[in-house]
Amino acid sequence: MKLNQKIQLLFSVSFLIFLGIAFVAVFLLYSAYRQQEFFQRLKDKAATTLKILVEVEQIDHDLLQVFDRNTINSLYEEKILLFDSLGNNIYTSLDDTKVAFPGDVINQLKSGKSEIKYSEGDYEVYASRIQEKGKTFFTIAKAKDKFGRNKLQFLGYLLSFGFGLAMLGIFFLTRFLSRQITTPISRLSKEITRFSIEDLSQRVGIPATKDEIALLAQRFNDLLNRLENSFLFQKNFIHHVSHELKTPIAVLISNMEKTMEFKDENQWKQSFEFQKTGLMQLAEVINTLLELSKYESKTFTFYLSEIRPDEILFECFEELKTLFSSANFELDLRPDIQQENDLLVLGESRMLKIALFNLLRNAIHYSENQSVRVILEKAGKFLTIRIQNNGNTLADNEKAKLFTHFFRGKNSFGKKGVGLGLVMVGKIVQLHGGEIDYSVTESGENQFVISLQLGHP
Repeated sequence: MKLNQKIQLLFSVSFLIFLGIAFVAVFLLYSAYRQQEFFQRLKDKAATTLKILVEVEQIDHDLLQVFDRNTINSLYEEKILLFDSLGNNIYTSLDDTKVAFPGDVINQLKSGKSEIKYSEGDYEVYASRIQEKGKTFFTIAKAKDKFGRNKLQFLGYLLSFGFGLAMLGIFFLTRFLSRQITTPISRLSKEITRFSIEDLSQRVGIPATKDEIALLAQRFNDLLNRLENSFLFQKNFIHHVSHELKTPIAVLISNMEKTMEFKDENQWKQSFEFQKTGLMQLAEVINTLLELSKYESKTFTFYLSEIRPDEILFECFEELKTLFSSANFELDLRPDIQQENDLLVLGESRMLKIALFNLLRNAIHYSENQSVRVILEKAGKFLTIRIQNNGNTLADNEKAKLFTHFFRGKNSFGKKGVGLGLVMVGKIVQLHGGEIDYSVTESGENQFVISLQLGHP
């Protein structure tokens, strides 16, 4: 069943059920009111007849019957019976209407009941015990509420006609409303069907109305943006990876072919050292790609705890010294760091070490004298790590691309690398809830600034 048909059916059925319940309630309430109102008329009629009979002691019964029959408040096919305290009938109206078992009714009134109400077919019967001039009397009044029942019947016809008219109106109304509701969805569905995996540049139109349909269209466009970026990333990723891996592999194969022609032991040794260096570079590229794939696929499990970045920096200094024997590191703690809590940040030590190791290695790699300066300072609720070196700086148009995949600035000319290290560093800092930025100091040095949230602000 289509959505517009489902809306039409559910709304129509729900509305008609509630309307039917309301109409039935109106009918039943009016029916109860009619009966109660007619009982009151019977009571007043019987009481009036008794009062005339008692107060005008010399009145002739025949005259009372004539008076009763011609009164303006006479009821249709009425029957009035009056009894004294002993149950003797003292007055009976001339109507041919019969009251079934009046003796039983009188006995119930004698037993203590003050009034009795019940129906006999189309008739209503009202019986009561009345005190008049210190005496007890019993009255029974019976009549047919022809006028009231006609009004009730007319009300039933009117409600039935109204219900039928409402059914017809609600059919067209729900049909119109369901189309109004589902037309934007149908339009959006048709627009979505024309998208293909080959062309993700198209976008669906966003309605001017600020409703859920407009929000859905906006979210779908956002999804297309992410999907397009993902496909572009995969396309560029495969292209660049194949390019970056193809070159060193080709160099290694060529070197192996030359090695087979060598006869001198020193030449063999140099060749193997070259092969080792090349394989280490390949392993570095592969490991970097694996780490990046974990972050991109959201499969990396990340737990934050309180750690000290200065201790991680010292570990990186020591490891980098083995790779760059002439490297020189300087760690500067600013005066605002006065206690251990000022150095505690929320992070994951292994991942933070990867980020700092990459930044420090790049700083050495791009430095003119392999000297790196690291400054730690407290900035509000964050610990700031500044990594500076005196190498060639980036141009302004290159800064925005620094943390994108496979980007390498002009200052990397002649330097080995694949342009993925800073991407991984940016991802790690992002996972830590921190920020990383590149700038040039007043003295013209490269500077990477990392801000990490303190464990004890």
